[in-house]
Amino acid sequence: KEKKNKNKNKQMTNKNKNRLNETKKKRMRAKREKGTEKRKNNVKRQEQTKKKRQRENTIKKKKMKQTKKKEQAENRKKQKELTKNNTIKKMHQKSTKAVNRIKTPETQKKTKIKSTKKKNHKQKKKKQQ
Repeated sequence: KEKKNKNKNKQMTNKNKNRLNETKKKRMRAKREKGTEKRKNNVKRQEQTKKKRQRENTIKKKKMKQTKKKEQAENRKKQKELTKNNTIKKMHQKSTKAVNRIKTPETQKKTKIKSTKKKNHKQKKKKQQ
């Protein structure tokens, strides 16, 4: 009887051990599955953030391009205006020069005096040499 009881006890302990092992295994499996789910979720989140960042970057690039184009257009306009102004100034200068070139009797006298002075100076230089 004692032997039988011992065997029964052994069998019970084995059953309990098995049960415990099974529960342990279940727990471990559940943990593992939770971990894989977490990992999957993390990967998903990372991919989403990556896509978001890419989208933001493309939007930024587009905006930068647009602003660059606008600036270039403005610069072109400014340059055109400057060239226009410069040509107008040049034309004005030319016209004023032409006006100044028109010789009145007074200016003719001045030019004659200047030219004679130059000639005299040149002659003096030649004599000195």
